[in-house]
Amino acid sequence: MRHFDLSGRVALVTGGGRGIGAAIVTRFAEAGATVAILNRTPEYARELATALCARGLAAEALPFANTARADLAALVNGVAERHGRLDILVHNAGGCPWATLEALNEDKLAAALDINLNAFVWLAQAAALHMKRSGFGRILATSSVSARVAMAGGAHYSAAKAGLNAFIRGAAFELARDGITVN
Repeated sequence: MRHFDLSGRVALVTGGGRGIGAAIVTRFAEAGATVAILNRTPEYARELATALCARGLAAEALPFANTARADLAALVNGVAERHGRLDILVHNAGGCPWATLEALNEDKLAAALDINLNAFVWLAQAAALHMKRSGFGRILATSSVSARVAMAGGAHYSAAKAGLNAFIRGAAFELARDGITVN
């Protein structure tokens, strides 16, 4: 018995190759969704997709090489075109190079913002276009307690996650009228 049914739904999950992301992917596939697995280490995504397909579940592995707006939109659009829809987006990818305030530089700050905040903004923007057409969508992001509780060496990570949380609230308000929830 399924606790929830995602039959016919299509989901895209970043950071889906291991840990929390792999658990999300597996649960979605077991609930009947077709799941596109994106991971910065492509072998993890391929291994999980292979294992799920061997069980008769629907999954595909896709490269997640960078966070450029056009590339992320192309990934989202490709999934929606191949499967005829996109219903669920989960941005679980995250992390950053840790650095004290003194050691923080442009590259480390950009890396924290790119994967934790910017990628979600561009993914959500592209996904929402497809979800609006069907009047249904679920956009989710994995945040962190670091958005509220700072840690030494992670001020830039905390700032990125706090920005993510603020974006989620604004996007939820804006997209609710289109049948799309953002959490």
